[in-house]
Amino acid sequence: MDGWENSPLIHSRFDPRGDGFSCPADLIGAEETEQLQQAQAAALEKAVLALRADFSGMIDVYGLPRRMRFWLHNSHPQGWLATADALGARAYYLARRPPVRGSVDSAGRDFLRRLWLEAMTASSARLIQWRSILYGLPEQWLPALSVTRDLRQRLTARGDFFLEDLQLDLRLPSPGGRAWLKAQSVREWYRLREQLKAGRPCVVELIREQECPDFQARETLVVFAAREASVAMVLLYCYDPSRGARPLLLHMDLSAEELVVRESEDLGKTSLRGLFLVDAPADAPPESRRRRLLRSLGMARLHWWWRRRRSFRSAGADPRRHAEPRGDKLGEI
Repeated sequence: MDGWENSPLIHSRFDPRGDGFSCPADLIGAEETEQLQQAQAAALEKAVLALRADFSGMIDVYGLPRRMRFWLHNSHPQGWLATADALGARAYYLARRPPVRGSVDSAGRDFLRRLWLEAMTASSARLIQWRSILYGLPEQWLPALSVTRDLRQRLTARGDFFLEDLQLDLRLPSPGGRAWLKAQSVREWYRLREQLKAGRPCVVELIREQECPDFQARETLVVFAAREASVAMVLLYCYDPSRGARPLLLHMDLSAEELVVRESEDLGKTSLRGLFLVDAPADAPPESRRRRLLRSLGMARLHWWWRRRRSFRSAGADPRRHAEPRGDKLGEI
Protein backbone atom coordinates (compact mmCIF):
# COMPACT_ATOMS: atom_id res chain seq x y z
CA MET A 1 0.00 0.00 0.00
CA ASP A 2 3.02 2.32 0.16
CA GLY A 3 2.77 5.14 -2.35
CA TRP A 4 -1.00 5.28 -2.72
CA GLU A 5 -1.26 8.56 -0.82
CA ASN A 6 1.34 10.37 -2.96
CA SER A 7 0.38 9.02 -6.37
CA PRO A 8 -1.57 11.26 -8.78
CA LEU A 9 -5.35 10.98 -8.72
CA ILE A 10 -7.18 10.94 -12.04
CA HIS A 11 -10.70 11.89 -11.14
CA SER A 12 -14.08 13.26 -12.11
CA ARG A 13 -16.61 14.60 -9.65
CA PHE A 14 -19.36 12.01 -9.70
CA ASP A 15 -22.26 11.95 -7.25
CA PRO A 16 -25.50 10.79 -8.94
CA ARG A 17 -27.48 10.55 -5.71
CA GLY A 18 -26.33 13.99 -4.60
CA ASP A 19 -27.26 15.43 -8.01
CA GLY A 20 -30.75 14.00 -7.73
CA PHE A 21 -30.56 11.10 -10.21
CA SER A 22 -32.47 7.93 -9.44
CA CYS A 23 -33.30 5.23 -11.97
CA PRO A 24 -37.02 4.28 -11.93
CA ALA A 25 -37.53 0.81 -10.46
CA ASP A 26 -40.08 -0.14 -13.14
CA LEU A 27 -37.94 0.98 -16.09
CA ILE A 28 -37.41 -2.48 -17.63
CA GLY A 29 -40.59 -4.27 -18.64
CA ALA A 30 -41.47 -7.51 -20.39
CA GLU A 31 -41.11 -5.93 -23.84
CA GLU A 32 -37.55 -4.70 -23.23
CA THR A 33 -36.60 -8.06 -21.70
CA GLU A 34 -37.87 -9.95 -24.74
CA GLN A 35 -36.07 -7.61 -27.15
CA LEU A 36 -32.74 -8.10 -25.40
CA GLN A 37 -33.10 -11.87 -25.14
CA GLN A 38 -33.80 -12.06 -28.87
CA ALA A 39 -30.73 -9.93 -29.61
CA GLN A 40 -28.52 -12.22 -27.55
CA ALA A 41 -28.91 -15.09 -30.00
CA ALA A 42 -27.28 -12.91 -32.67
CA ALA A 43 -24.69 -11.75 -30.14
CA LEU A 44 -23.71 -15.37 -29.47
CA GLU A 45 -23.07 -16.03 -33.16
CA LYS A 46 -21.00 -12.84 -33.32
CA ALA A 47 -18.98 -14.02 -30.31
CA VAL A 48 -18.35 -17.41 -31.99
CA LEU A 49 -16.96 -15.65 -35.06
CA ALA A 50 -14.67 -13.52 -32.88
CA LEU A 51 -13.44 -16.62 -31.03
CA ARG A 52 -12.78 -18.46 -34.28
CA ALA A 53 -10.77 -15.51 -35.60
CA ASP A 54 -8.58 -15.46 -32.46
CA PHE A 55 -8.31 -19.17 -31.65
CA SER A 56 -9.18 -20.90 -34.97
CA GLY A 57 -9.79 -24.64 -34.52
CA MET A 58 -9.17 -24.60 -30.79
CA ILE A 59 -12.81 -23.70 -30.11
CA ASP A 60 -13.91 -26.84 -32.00
CA VAL A 61 -11.46 -29.04 -30.09
CA TYR A 62 -13.22 -28.04 -26.87
CA GLY A 63 -16.71 -28.01 -28.40
CA LEU A 64 -17.14 -24.39 -27.44
CA PRO A 65 -19.95 -23.33 -29.85
CA ARG A 66 -22.22 -26.11 -28.58
CA ARG A 67 -21.40 -25.35 -24.96
CA MET A 68 -22.01 -21.63 -25.48
CA ARG A 69 -25.52 -22.28 -26.78
CA PHE A 70 -26.21 -24.47 -23.76
CA TRP A 71 -24.94 -21.76 -21.40
CA LEU A 72 -27.12 -19.11 -23.06
CA HIS A 73 -30.18 -21.35 -22.82
CA ASN A 74 -29.64 -21.73 -19.06
CA SER A 75 -28.86 -18.05 -18.37
CA HIS A 76 -31.11 -15.80 -16.31
CA PRO A 77 -31.43 -11.98 -16.24
CA GLN A 78 -29.61 -10.44 -13.29
CA GLY A 79 -28.42 -6.91 -12.54
CA TRP A 80 -30.14 -5.31 -15.53
CA LEU A 81 -31.69 -2.41 -13.61
CA ALA A 82 -28.33 -1.61 -11.98
CA THR A 83 -26.81 -1.43 -15.47
CA ALA A 84 -29.52 1.03 -16.53
CA ASP A 85 -28.80 3.05 -13.38
CA ALA A 86 -25.06 3.20 -14.15
CA LEU A 87 -25.62 4.17 -17.78
CA GLY A 88 -28.19 6.82 -16.90
CA ALA A 89 -26.11 8.33 -14.09
CA ARG A 90 -23.14 8.74 -16.44
CA ALA A 91 -25.28 10.20 -19.25
CA TYR A 92 -26.90 12.82 -17.00
CA TYR A 93 -23.51 13.67 -15.50
CA LEU A 94 -21.86 14.25 -18.89
CA ALA A 95 -24.80 16.37 -20.09
CA ARG A 96 -24.74 18.43 -16.85
CA ARG A 97 -28.51 18.20 -16.64
CA PRO A 98 -29.63 15.91 -13.80
CA PRO A 99 -33.37 15.53 -13.24
CA VAL A 100 -34.96 17.52 -10.46
CA ARG A 101 -34.44 15.42 -7.32
CA GLY A 102 -35.18 11.99 -8.70
CA SER A 103 -38.06 13.05 -10.95
CA VAL A 104 -37.69 11.34 -14.34
CA ASP A 105 -40.53 12.21 -16.72
CA SER A 106 -41.80 10.09 -19.63
CA ALA A 107 -39.20 11.50 -22.05
CA GLY A 108 -36.45 10.66 -19.57
CA ARG A 109 -37.79 7.13 -19.16
CA ASP A 110 -37.82 6.58 -22.92
CA PHE A 111 -34.26 7.86 -23.11
CA LEU A 112 -33.07 5.53 -20.32
CA ARG A 113 -34.77 2.51 -21.91
CA ARG A 114 -33.21 3.21 -25.30
CA LEU A 115 -29.80 3.90 -23.78
CA TRP A 116 -29.94 0.68 -21.75
CA LEU A 117 -31.14 -1.48 -24.65
CA GLU A 118 -28.53 -0.16 -27.09
CA ALA A 119 -25.65 -0.52 -24.63
CA MET A 120 -26.71 -3.99 -23.50
CA THR A 121 -27.16 -5.20 -27.07
CA ALA A 122 -23.80 -3.78 -28.18
CA SER A 123 -21.90 -5.31 -25.25
CA SER A 124 -23.60 -8.73 -25.19
CA ALA A 125 -21.26 -10.30 -27.74
CA ARG A 126 -18.21 -9.18 -25.80
CA LEU A 127 -19.62 -10.44 -22.52
CA ILE A 128 -20.36 -13.84 -24.07
CA GLN A 129 -16.89 -13.98 -25.61
CA TRP A 130 -15.05 -13.15 -22.38
CA ARG A 131 -17.01 -15.59 -20.21
CA SER A 132 -16.64 -18.33 -22.81
CA ILE A 133 -12.87 -17.87 -22.89
CA LEU A 134 -12.67 -17.92 -19.10
CA TYR A 135 -14.52 -21.23 -18.84
CA GLY A 136 -14.07 -22.88 -22.22
CA LEU A 137 -10.48 -22.19 -23.35
CA PRO A 138 -7.62 -23.12 -21.04
CA GLU A 139 -4.20 -21.50 -21.11
CA GLN A 140 -2.78 -24.66 -22.70
CA TRP A 141 -3.97 -26.78 -25.58
CA LEU A 142 -4.13 -29.88 -23.37
CA PRO A 143 -3.39 -30.49 -19.69
CA ALA A 144 0.38 -30.80 -19.47
CA LEU A 145 0.36 -33.42 -16.71
CA SER A 146 -1.89 -35.91 -18.50
CA VAL A 147 -0.11 -35.44 -21.84
CA THR A 148 3.30 -35.96 -20.23
CA ARG A 149 2.12 -39.10 -18.40
CA ASP A 150 0.56 -40.57 -21.54
CA LEU A 151 3.62 -39.87 -23.67
CA ARG A 152 5.96 -41.36 -21.06
CA GLN A 153 3.89 -44.55 -20.97
CA ARG A 154 3.87 -44.89 -24.75
CA LEU A 155 7.61 -44.39 -25.13
CA THR A 156 8.42 -46.73 -22.26
CA ALA A 157 6.17 -49.44 -23.72
CA ARG A 158 8.07 -49.40 -27.02
CA GLY A 159 11.35 -50.11 -25.23
CA ASP A 160 13.38 -48.02 -27.69
CA PHE A 161 13.89 -45.13 -25.28
CA PHE A 162 15.22 -44.68 -21.78
CA LEU A 163 13.57 -41.64 -20.30
CA GLU A 164 15.39 -39.86 -17.55
CA ASP A 165 13.27 -36.72 -17.77
CA LEU A 166 10.45 -35.46 -19.98
CA GLN A 167 9.21 -31.88 -20.11
CA LEU A 168 6.65 -30.31 -22.41
CA ASP A 169 5.69 -26.69 -22.98
CA LEU A 170 2.12 -26.63 -24.27
CA ARG A 171 1.44 -22.93 -23.70
CA LEU A 172 -0.12 -21.14 -26.65
CA PRO A 173 1.14 -17.83 -28.10
CA SER A 174 -2.32 -16.43 -27.24
CA PRO A 175 -3.52 -18.43 -24.23
CA GLY A 176 -7.11 -18.50 -23.08
CA GLY A 177 -8.50 -18.61 -19.59
CA ARG A 178 -7.47 -16.14 -16.92
CA ALA A 179 -4.29 -15.12 -18.75
CA TRP A 180 -6.30 -13.93 -21.77
CA LEU A 181 -8.72 -11.95 -19.58
CA LYS A 182 -5.84 -10.32 -17.74
CA ALA A 183 -4.13 -9.20 -20.96
CA GLN A 184 -7.38 -7.75 -22.31
CA SER A 185 -8.21 -6.06 -18.99
CA VAL A 186 -4.85 -4.26 -19.03
CA ARG A 187 -5.71 -2.84 -22.47
CA GLU A 188 -9.09 -1.77 -21.12
CA TRP A 189 -7.35 -0.01 -18.23
CA TYR A 190 -5.31 2.07 -20.68
CA ARG A 191 -8.55 3.14 -22.41
CA LEU A 192 -10.16 3.86 -19.05
CA ARG A 193 -7.23 5.98 -17.93
CA GLU A 194 -7.45 8.22 -20.99
CA GLN A 195 -11.17 8.75 -20.46
CA LEU A 196 -10.67 9.69 -16.81
CA LYS A 197 -7.94 12.16 -17.73
CA ALA A 198 -10.49 13.86 -19.98
CA GLY A 199 -12.94 14.05 -17.07
CA ARG A 200 -15.26 11.35 -18.41
CA PRO A 201 -16.40 8.58 -16.04
CA CYS A 202 -16.63 5.15 -17.66
CA VAL A 203 -19.15 2.34 -17.39
CA VAL A 204 -17.38 -1.02 -16.94
CA GLU A 205 -18.59 -4.61 -16.89
CA LEU A 206 -17.05 -6.97 -14.34
CA ILE A 207 -16.24 -10.59 -15.17
CA ARG A 208 -16.31 -12.85 -12.12
CA GLU A 209 -15.83 -16.55 -11.66
CA GLN A 210 -19.13 -18.44 -11.79
CA GLU A 211 -20.14 -22.03 -11.27
CA CYS A 212 -21.62 -21.96 -14.75
CA PRO A 213 -21.26 -19.09 -17.25
CA ASP A 214 -24.35 -16.89 -17.21
CA PHE A 215 -24.56 -14.73 -20.31
CA GLN A 216 -27.48 -12.65 -19.00
CA ALA A 217 -26.06 -11.79 -15.57
CA ARG A 218 -24.59 -8.31 -15.34
CA GLU A 219 -22.46 -6.47 -12.81
CA THR A 220 -21.94 -2.92 -14.02
CA LEU A 221 -20.11 -0.09 -12.28
CA VAL A 222 -19.11 3.49 -13.10
CA VAL A 223 -15.40 4.20 -12.59
CA PHE A 224 -15.05 7.91 -11.80
CA ALA A 225 -11.52 8.07 -10.35
CA ALA A 226 -8.24 6.14 -10.39
CA ARG A 227 -4.95 6.25 -8.56
CA GLU A 228 -1.74 4.67 -9.87
CA ALA A 229 0.75 3.45 -7.29
CA SER A 230 3.04 1.94 -9.91
CA VAL A 231 2.96 0.56 -13.42
CA ALA A 232 1.39 -2.65 -12.13
CA MET A 233 -0.79 -1.38 -9.26
CA VAL A 234 -4.02 0.57 -9.78
CA LEU A 235 -6.81 1.71 -7.46
CA LEU A 236 -10.23 2.30 -9.03
CA TYR A 237 -12.97 4.36 -7.35
CA CYS A 238 -16.34 3.05 -8.51
CA TYR A 239 -19.99 3.98 -8.23
CA ASP A 240 -22.02 0.82 -7.60
CA PRO A 241 -25.77 1.43 -8.09
CA SER A 242 -26.58 -1.29 -5.56
CA ARG A 243 -24.52 0.48 -2.86
CA GLY A 244 -25.76 4.01 -3.39
CA ALA A 245 -23.47 6.88 -2.43
CA ARG A 246 -20.67 4.79 -0.89
CA PRO A 247 -17.87 4.25 -3.43
CA LEU A 248 -16.47 0.79 -4.06
CA LEU A 249 -12.67 0.57 -4.26
CA LEU A 250 -10.98 -1.99 -6.48
CA HIS A 251 -7.24 -2.66 -5.99
CA MET A 252 -5.92 -4.16 -9.24
CA ASP A 253 -2.57 -5.94 -9.29
CA LEU A 254 -1.37 -6.25 -12.89
CA SER A 255 1.98 -7.88 -12.10
CA ALA A 256 0.81 -11.53 -12.00
CA GLU A 257 -0.04 -13.78 -14.94
CA GLU A 258 -3.71 -13.39 -14.03
CA LEU A 259 -5.62 -10.35 -12.83
CA VAL A 260 -5.67 -10.04 -9.04
CA VAL A 261 -8.35 -7.70 -7.63
CA ARG A 262 -9.03 -6.89 -3.99
CA GLU A 263 -12.28 -5.15 -3.12
CA SER A 264 -12.74 -2.60 -0.34
CA GLU A 265 -15.50 -4.68 1.23
CA ASP A 266 -16.01 -8.41 1.38
CA LEU A 267 -19.45 -8.84 -0.16
CA GLY A 268 -19.22 -12.61 -0.41
CA LYS A 269 -18.80 -12.56 -4.17
CA THR A 270 -16.47 -14.68 -6.28
CA SER A 271 -13.11 -13.46 -7.55
CA LEU A 272 -12.88 -10.84 -10.28
CA ARG A 273 -11.01 -12.02 -13.38
CA GLY A 274 -11.52 -9.16 -15.83
CA LEU A 275 -13.32 -5.97 -16.77
CA PHE A 276 -14.11 -4.13 -19.99
CA LEU A 277 -15.58 -0.76 -20.93
CA VAL A 278 -19.20 -0.64 -22.01
CA ASP A 279 -19.45 1.65 -25.04
CA ALA A 280 -22.66 3.55 -24.35
CA PRO A 281 -24.34 5.88 -26.88
CA ALA A 282 -23.25 9.50 -26.55
CA ASP A 283 -26.76 10.94 -26.81
CA ALA A 284 -27.64 13.62 -24.25
CA PRO A 285 -30.68 12.98 -22.06
CA PRO A 286 -33.73 15.20 -22.52
CA GLU A 287 -34.29 18.04 -20.13
CA SER A 288 -37.21 17.45 -17.79
CA ARG A 289 -40.27 19.69 -17.97
CA ARG A 290 -39.71 20.85 -14.41
CA ARG A 291 -36.15 21.87 -15.15
CA ARG A 292 -37.18 23.60 -18.38
CA LEU A 293 -39.76 25.57 -16.40
CA LEU A 294 -37.21 26.56 -13.77
CA ARG A 295 -34.74 27.55 -16.46
CA SER A 296 -37.35 29.63 -18.32
CA LEU A 297 -38.31 31.39 -15.07
CA GLY A 298 -34.67 32.10 -14.40
CA MET A 299 -34.20 33.58 -17.88
CA ALA A 300 -37.36 35.65 -17.49
CA ARG A 301 -36.05 37.09 -14.22
CA LEU A 302 -32.71 37.86 -15.86
CA HIS A 303 -34.48 39.57 -18.78
CA TRP A 304 -36.63 41.57 -16.35
CA TRP A 305 -33.53 42.71 -14.46
CA TRP A 306 -31.69 43.61 -17.69
CA ARG A 307 -34.55 45.84 -18.92
CA ARG A 308 -34.73 47.69 -15.60
CA ARG A 309 -31.09 47.95 -14.61
CA ARG A 310 -30.90 51.70 -15.58
CA SER A 311 -33.90 52.60 -13.47
CA PHE A 312 -32.25 50.82 -10.51
CA ARG A 313 -29.10 52.90 -10.95
CA SER A 314 -30.92 56.24 -11.22
CA ALA A 315 -33.14 55.37 -8.27
CA GLY A 316 -30.05 54.66 -6.22
CA ALA A 317 -28.44 57.94 -7.29
CA ASP A 318 -31.49 60.05 -6.43
CA PRO A 319 -33.70 58.60 -3.67
CA ARG A 320 -36.16 61.49 -3.98
CA ARG A 321 -37.15 60.16 -7.42
CA HIS A 322 -39.74 57.86 -5.80
CA ALA A 323 -40.08 59.58 -2.43
CA GLU A 324 -41.24 62.88 -3.97
CA PRO A 325 -43.35 62.26 -7.06
CA ARG A 326 -43.94 65.10 -9.49
CA GLY A 327 -47.00 67.27 -9.07
CA ASP A 328 -48.50 66.19 -12.37
CA LYS A 329 -48.39 62.58 -11.17
CA LEU A 330 -50.09 63.15 -7.82
CA GLY A 331 -53.48 62.41 -9.29
CA GLU A 332 -52.29 59.03 -10.50
CA ILE A 333 -51.07 57.84 -7.11
